[in-house]
Amino acid sequence: MNAAPGASPPGPATARYGMASAPDDLALVQDLLNTSEAPGRVDDLLEDRARTGAWLLGCAAAFGDERLAAIEVSEELRLRLVSFRSALTDALAGRPSRHPISLALTIDSSAGRWDLVSQGPAEERLLAELVLSVRDAQRIGHWSRLKRCANGPCPCVFYDRSKNNSRRWHAIRGCGNPSNLRDSRRRRAAHRGTLTDAP
Repeated sequence: MNAAPGASPPGPATARYGMASAPDDLALVQDLLNTSEAPGRVDDLLEDRARTGAWLLGCAAAFGDERLAAIEVSEELRLRLVSFRSALTDALAGRPSRHPISLALTIDSSAGRWDLVSQGPAEERLLAELVLSVRDAQRIGHWSRLKRCANGPCPCVFYDRSKNNSRRWHAIRGCGNPSNLRDSRRRRAAHRGTLTDAP
């Protein structure tokens, strides 16, 4: 799939759904959210250390960031990524997170402005960059465009590029049409029930 204007090529998890990625650093956040399992469709890309490492390698290739390829995946990092993914899922749903995130950040003023950075090992810097990407996306208004597909069983997270930010499904054919059909059938059944109840 080609990248949408202003977007990177999709990461490996987002590419499974045939979608474009979110803009800038939010693309990695979107890809982390799309590592979730969809039973019968796609596997959990963070299920074990090997899959987590393969996901990071795929992200390094997709986003051109070799730092991701250099990260050694420990079980602790895998579990922190799973917890962070859960916290992000809560945030997308607008509910408080049940998964606290703890990071050590410092202020770097070497470039003449203040930047929050992590001075820890590569895996700590990865988590810090994810957190800061979410903060930046919220500040500039991109966060509200990152959405979970409205088709209940579909865990796909997409970036809504519609002018009025009104898209509900990651794909009309696979998720939107079946959902609209179910809603239409419910409305018709309710209407028929109203007619048969009439005196």
